[in-house]
Amino acid sequence: MREKDRPLVILLSFVIGLFPLGAFAETEQTPEAGKEFHTTLFGEKIYVPSRDRQSVTAANFGLHWIPNGPSEREILPFGTLYVWRNWDKDNRRFRGVFSGAVNRIDYTIGLRTLPNWSLIFTLDNFIVPLGQSEYVEGQRISESEIEWNYVFGGFGVGWRAV
Repeated sequence: MREKDRPLVILLSFVIGLFPLGAFAETEQTPEAGKEFHTTLFGEKIYVPSRDRQSVTAANFGLHWIPNGPSEREILPFGTLYVWRNWDKDNRRFRGVFSGAVNRIDYTIGLRTLPNWSLIFTLDNFIVPLGQSEYVEGQRISESEIEWNYVFGGFGVGWRAV
């Protein structure tokens, strides 16, 4: 084992060693999404109020760091925008995950005469103008580079158990 990897190995061993302790914890039901929840953590009472989940918008940004990784990919920024809309009265749902180069859209229209049945439309794309290569010990193997992109659209019929 390399000297610089020793702290990581010790940390992982410690975390893995703690997992069996979870078996002795109190069993508490996981709350349904959006419902209010009461619990206690380290002796402190915690209250999570109920939340209307018919409309959700969330953004996620960060950096992906690969220590000793390939120089051009050691630090990679990422970000996504998540959009969820649920129109129960109209029996429609929209889910979109957008990041510019990689996107996914799902749109569902429920049939009014058959409430459990829906028409589903999807669109997925992966459009990155860079080739993907294999890396061995931080060195790029350019002979293995491949550039690929896709756009998939689809439609279908779905059944939803309520």
